[in-house]
Amino acid sequence: MLALAAALPLSARAEPLQLRFARFSATPDDPRIHFPLALLRAALGLHGLEVDVQASEQVMERSRAIKELEAGHIDFIWSSLGREIEQVLRPVRIPIYRGLIGQRIFLIHREREAEFALVRKLDHLAAFTAGQGTGWVDTQILQAAGLKVLTNTYDALFRMLARGGIDYFPRGANEAPAELAARATQFPELMVEPRLVLSYRSDNVFFVRRQNEVLARQIETGLQALHASGAYQRLFETHPYVQKVLAEARLDKRQRLEIPNPMLSEEDRLIPERYWM
Repeated sequence: MLALAAALPLSARAEPLQLRFARFSATPDDPRIHFPLALLRAALGLHGLEVDVQASEQVMERSRAIKELEAGHIDFIWSSLGREIEQVLRPVRIPIYRGLIGQRIFLIHREREAEFALVRKLDHLAAFTAGQGTGWVDTQILQAAGLKVLTNTYDALFRMLARGGIDYFPRGANEAPAELAARATQFPELMVEPRLVLSYRSDNVFFVRRQNEVLARQIETGLQALHASGAYQRLFETHPYVQKVLAEARLDKRQRLEIPNPMLSEEDRLIPERYWM
């Protein structure tokens, strides 16, 4: 670890490193933030950095978060791999969730479960309308596969699903169960569809400003070291958020519908297999 730290122009900090990230939901204690922040702290901790992370005061959709990060109003985000975002931000191309973001299971209305039970292939799914967040790269991935998609803000999509404005809300296997649990009181009519998984190569990675190469390299080399030592795998296998949602997602029991991801850059396609499940 001393060699790793010495390889970069870093110095010990007496005060915690202050970093701000984009708040993606108005839901208190958004369950999606816990594992990425734990991983970030572990990666930067290898450089002797204590980190104080704070969410932005305002909720931001992906497109706004990208602009706020470009402008330096926030310090980092995590978001899906894709050519467009990588043209303006500096990606750290080490998947946070080992590809689970691209294993999409569906939130649906309980009254629609019987309809989804009849889906056996992609053509059947194309009869339904999915909901995706404003500016999400997943919208283009689904549309390229011939699927119908409506977009809205992240929080509004749950309301649309409950009211029948969309038929299903595809979420990463590591997201759907926790998101539903966080909204069980508000939306008791929603459920996780139990049979299907829409599968494509994708995951969240950390992004920083292009001008902040020092932070990018700190995160990158920290994550590489965590993987090399086995510490990443131990964190992934023991983190309560990850393990709870994986147990509930039951990916090995689902029918897989595979589609390509045309939005990956050439560099994304070269990410070593050791970083994926």
